[in-house]
Amino acid sequence: MIYTKGTVDGQERMLIVIETGNILELKKGRPLVTPDKSVCVMWTPDMEWLAQEVARVGRDGGAIIQAVVESLARPEKLRPACRNDEKHVEVAPPQGGG
Repeated sequence: MIYTKGTVDGQERMLIVIETGNILELKKGRPLVTPDKSVCVMWTPDMEWLAQEVARVGRDGGAIIQAVVESLARPEKLRPACRNDEKHVEVAPPQGGG
């Protein structure tokens, strides 16, 4: 993994570049964590289901990670690739004001 700062469209951004081996690890349920531990990258086979779970649990990081783990047992749903200017899954606000 390459994790560095770079200027994109005149703005400084953090850049993460992963290789095939990292993608395979993600699909096995092993998250990628940046060296400074500020970013954790995870994968789910069912983004719509996971988005509903995230909306349900709110910002509880442990509950979100548990939902990601549970999602790994779900069948993979192929969806179009998401570009930066597109939103394919809306996450509703947490229920109960959480």
